[in-house]
Amino acid sequence: MRHSGPESVLQIVGSIREYGAENFVPLLSGELDRLGVSVAILTVRGPVNESAGSVRVLTAARRSRWDLGFFFRMVKIIRQRRPTVVHTHGYHGKLWGRLAARMAGTRTIVHTEHNSDFSSHAIQRLVNCALNRSTDAVVTFSDVLAARLVKEDCVPLDRIVVIPNGVAAPERKRGKFALRAQPPIEKGAKVILHVGRLMKVKNQQLAVRVCRELLDLHPNQRFCVLFVGSGEDELALKELAATLGVSDRVRFLGYRNDVDDIMRLCSVVLLTSLNEAMPLTVLEAMYAGTPIVTTPWHGASELLEGGKLGCVTASYDPKTVATALWGWLDDRDGAMRAADAAYFAVRSRFDIRITARQHAALYARFNLAN
Repeated sequence: MRHSGPESVLQIVGSIREYGAENFVPLLSGELDRLGVSVAILTVRGPVNESAGSVRVLTAARRSRWDLGFFFRMVKIIRQRRPTVVHTHGYHGKLWGRLAARMAGTRTIVHTEHNSDFSSHAIQRLVNCALNRSTDAVVTFSDVLAARLVKEDCVPLDRIVVIPNGVAAPERKRGKFALRAQPPIEKGAKVILHVGRLMKVKNQQLAVRVCRELLDLHPNQRFCVLFVGSGEDELALKELAATLGVSDRVRFLGYRNDVDDIMRLCSVVLLTSLNEAMPLTVLEAMYAGTPIVTTPWHGASELLEGGKLGCVTASYDPKTVATALWGWLDDRDGAMRAADAAYFAVRSRFDIRITARQHAALYARFNLAN
């Protein structure tokens, strides 16, 4: 749905990419647009005057870390667009976006905290605490994260709004999907899938070590660990697999846009993250009907309802994770009962359409007509 004139809501994010907040923002914006909320996206880096579906994308075009002029370009764009609400996301939105919105004289500022690691430098923490007091609403995904934001990130309790993350229902394609990997996966092997950017916080090295533990615990069992995603840790992960002698048990597929199809052919989705807020991978696995095993990052137990919707391991110890993972693979009936319950949960609570309606209601609290 197109709108004329200035947007009511301007979403600010670092850039538009395939992962995390930078994927969520265009998804949310598209649903808000369908609800009749006039919305545009402003990126710190990225393409100029392109669209995310029917939603216009603007950019401050930051060229490097030394290009501080991007901040004043942000202020200028916000003043030109005159949004009723500036809604910021991610690190760049949290700091630069809120500062720019305040300098531009924006009436209402909303921030969504996509991270669960609130550590920062002393000066940044002071600035962030001041910005939290002048932010009208801080959105988080769970009660666990809400409590931590108040305690660890100086967010006033009365500014906290809990809106669970959301994903779009996948478009199921007709015909049979074949999972191809090189070298080919052994027929009949249990396939363990890890989805995410290959980087330290996603902790894929643990998944490689779990592979080694599985091989030691079940040497005669056929299994394979698939890594879907790209990132700076790929070479180090391949070297670790070679060092541990499990190169033949892992496959690196790179970035894929058919994750739902891959998930539905896998035995289990494994998350090994050190911290998360409400990872889209878990919600996508719920929609795919694939059992989930995850490490115990803050909020994991709340999201998976204490194990009713998936398995949360007791620790990050590789043997502990491997034992829990194989138990989940071995108890197929129990795993599929949890997967069925998870599918019902994502349709009823974690669908992007529900998330968008909750955001529209939040904006309406600030007298935004939609």
